[in-house]
Amino acid sequence: MRLATIRQMITDSTLDDWNDIQGLGSGTAASPLTAWDKSTTAAGWELYLASHHQLLAHVEDVSLSIAYGMPQDVAEPIAQDLMPDWNTFADDSPLRVTWADIMWNGNPVDRYAMTVVDGARAILPWPVPTFEPAERVAAGKAVAYEVPRFHVQVARLLDESRGGRSEFDRYLDEAGFKVVDEIS
Repeated sequence: MRLATIRQMITDSTLDDWNDIQGLGSGTAASPLTAWDKSTTAAGWELYLASHHQLLAHVEDVSLSIAYGMPQDVAEPIAQDLMPDWNTFADDSPLRVTWADIMWNGNPVDRYAMTVVDGARAILPWPVPTFEPAERVAAGKAVAYEVPRFHVQVARLLDESRGGRSEFDRYLDEAGFKVVDEIS
């Protein structure tokens, strides 16, 4: 199976095409849905198992699934408790990045960063800042934030899977992200 074909299956899908399995990741066994993490404490360090808490399984082809919820800092400690300037929602608490892993036959084949915003009212894709001209890069001021169209579709599915009335499009608009075909 080609990655482009997997992405197209997700792009063409709606929430009705997925079986939502909640409550995964009891932290009792390692699998592709889990990762080990080390945390430093006053007493030294602790080792714990972090995991995805949700799995969307495609109902027409169960080889395809989307695992969601593993904290990003488990696998790559790039960012945690972030306060990006686009986080202007009513609840502007620090954001944490979580992974959405695209799985084929239980193996991860692609990975996207997501975040929960406004007091867990919406799941959005994590944007990539763009800088122009060069002096803004030095100042750390982004002129725009881009998200690939495919990441938007994955985030939409995850957001809608939480039940209730999804306001995904409103939150995506409020964040001011520029939706692009691919990040350049």
